[in-house]
Amino acid sequence: MTMIRQLRVTLFTLIAVVLVGPIEDSGAVALSSDGAGQALIYPYYTVRASNGNAFNTYVSLLNHTSGVKALRVRFREGRNSREVAEFNLFLSALDVWTAAIVPTSDGARMISTDRSCTSPALAAPSGEVPGITFSGVGYVGDGHGDELDRVREGWIEVIEMATLTGASAGAATHGRTSMTPANCPALQGGAAVETAAPVGGLSGTLTLINVNNGMDFTLNADALSELSSTAFYRTASDPYPDFNAAEVSPVSVVTANGFVYRSTWNRGVDAVSAVLMRSKWFGEFTLDAGTKSRTDFVVTFPTRHHYVGGGAAASPFDANCAFPTDTYAGERIELRYHNREEFGGIYEPFSPAPATPSFRCGASTVVDFHDGSAHTATTLDTHVLGSLNRGLSELGMFAVGFPGPGWAAFTIVTTNKSLDSLETSSRMRISTGETTSGSHRYTGVPLTGFVARTFENGALDCGGGVCQGNYGGAFPLRYERSITPSN
Repeated sequence: MTMIRQLRVTLFTLIAVVLVGPIEDSGAVALSSDGAGQALIYPYYTVRASNGNAFNTYVSLLNHTSGVKALRVRFREGRNSREVAEFNLFLSALDVWTAAIVPTSDGARMISTDRSCTSPALAAPSGEVPGITFSGVGYVGDGHGDELDRVREGWIEVIEMATLTGASAGAATHGRTSMTPANCPALQGGAAVETAAPVGGLSGTLTLINVNNGMDFTLNADALSELSSTAFYRTASDPYPDFNAAEVSPVSVVTANGFVYRSTWNRGVDAVSAVLMRSKWFGEFTLDAGTKSRTDFVVTFPTRHHYVGGGAAASPFDANCAFPTDTYAGERIELRYHNREEFGGIYEPFSPAPATPSFRCGASTVVDFHDGSAHTATTLDTHVLGSLNRGLSELGMFAVGFPGPGWAAFTIVTTNKSLDSLETSSRMRISTGETTSGSHRYTGVPLTGFVARTFENGALDCGGGVCQGNYGGAFPLRYERSITPSN
């Protein structure tokens, strides 16, 4: 498999050189089409309660390669992407790491019985599973609320810092008999670690599960390939690296609208944003009263915190606001909806409201839908996931005006919020192979997300017994991109 992956990467590089032009850099950030890469974005975690019952979030992280990896695992809360927990994880060849995020009396905690080496070691209070209790220290005073409750929902970021070599690789490798790393303390103590460049091959999944409600939503993590060709390992106490690290390639490759766009940037974080830039996102909803069906749209902006702060916002973002008190501040949008019989409409906020509605400026935000019936009556939390990070005003509830299934499309409305690549960029028309040099304008915002839909049948008669008939499904959002020549 490793040989096949290497051949695939080599073939892609040759195609890029021949059709798009010479590649001065050894890598270009891309959104992996096969789900494996050097960095992972898990679009959401939650331990919030829905219908009085709390969710848990299960996480898996896989190393598909024969190399040993040093990873930074970071949990970010959902209002402003501030860190609530982070650590280094060392995955030996073909290793899998698993964990769960569970609610505590006032916040959340990540727990794991996995034996893979972490730095620092996961704490194991008396009678408890080893883990890390989420902290709100990183966001106190940021204007988005100081309460610990913020840690209950957010998203997860994983970055491959390096491939371990020599004795360091041996220290992280599990013994065949002990089934534990050979010398984890050697990687935890701050001593020099032998490293080489990261090579990718990471994938992951998440499961949002509510046992008492009978709901289970599963998703793949988004994978970024070719993030860096240079090792940038740091000890766990060092907040570096992030997507704005100097080692992240300032080159992106995006295939869209009949072209392959190879864009160069001043910063690596702009390359990451470019591969996630979408001008529209859409998905299906269902509101059937017979099965008490409900729908939540989850939208996460993984690089937003690199562009907003200190009361200001830089392109491609419009606003830095005090979520959730600034009701109407955020990214300007148009929201259209349609049912399966083609009936549709445009979302118009209640008065008073801005002329153009906004998608509220949180890092991970949730919009739920209602049709005026009792089973989707207005609540403080969203119907499916119990989120308090609402993407729209009016408590985030969106009235579609008709029952049944349909779909909704959110389109970014902007006049000057975009990302413009450098003049050294180039694009290739797929149908002809024609290549053109020049800057590209990416209009929209960098985002990822999914739709969670439910069907609730309650208690059913199952062969004389009683069983629960509730079901849920998660579906990735669909997108459109707007990339045009900017010269």
